[in-house]
Amino acid sequence: SGSERVAELAGVGTGTGAGGTGTGAGRGSGAGSTPARLIRNLTNSDYRGLTGNRLPRGSAALALRIDSTGSIDSCRVIRSSGDSVVDSGICGLVTRRLRFSPARDAQGQRIPYSTNYMATWNRR
Repeated sequence: SGSERVAELAGVGTGTGAGGTGTGAGRGSGAGSTPARLIRNLTNSDYRGLTGNRLPRGSAALALRIDSTGSIDSCRVIRSSGDSVVDSGICGLVTRRLRFSPARDAQGQRIPYSTNYMATWNRR
């Protein structure tokens, strides 16, 4: 399933998996908080199923809301991939496949978190 690097989403983070990549720019919850951390990214094979090889390479920017368990509870496309089929399915794919460790407040309690994520793929 490829390399699954942990990415800190507080500034800009990256993750790779079999050539697929993603980045996120996090929005913290205040001083002393710990941002959500990406612990499993998407792979090119994840994207191939969605794109049907119509888009051998591409990207889409997404706004994510991560709940206090680290699951994505909302997703919306904020920059199109240029393909309406990909755009209509990307949030479902991201919601099923990305995994995060929860964000925590200054007291260590799990909290919801918002971040942007750049889904990027490249057929190899």
